[in-house]
Amino acid sequence: MKTQLDLSDIITSSEFRQQIEIIRDSGGRWYQGKYIKSSETIYTTGVVSGTNEREIETLPEGDRGSETKEIHTIIPVYTARGGSVGREADIVVWNGEKYKVVKVQNSGDYGYWRAVISKIDTEDFGLEEDENDII
Repeated sequence: MKTQLDLSDIITSSEFRQQIEIIRDSGGRWYQGKYIKSSETIYTTGVVSGTNEREIETLPEGDRGSETKEIHTIIPVYTARGGSVGREADIVVWNGEKYKVVKVQNSGDYGYWRAVISKIDTEDFGLEEDENDII
C-alpha cells in the first residue's frame, strides 16, 4: 500500500510561514450601467521564496520582466480563468506589495499548492481605490 507524503506541516510551520493575503475575483454586477467588480479577501499563511531562472523561462513573456516570487500555501490559488466563469487571477499581497498568480502547480495530493506570482503595478491592473464604486 502506497502512503501519500503530506508536506503541509512544513508550509504551516512557524519557522517558515508568513502572513499573506489573497484577493480573489468573485464576479461582479451591473449597477446604473457600470460594471462593479466584486472580490473576496482570504487571510492565510504560506511560504514565500524567490524563483529560479528555469521557472521564469516558462512564464508568458509579458510576466518575465516583473519581479517574481514562488509561494506555497495549503489553500488553492488560481490563475485567470476563462470560459463561462471568466475570473481574473488571484492577487497575493505579501509585505505590502501586490502580485498576480501567473502559474500554479496543484500539489494538493501532497498537502499544498505551489504558485509563481509576478509583481504588478496596481494602477495598471485596475486595483486602485475608486470611492465612487458602490458595493
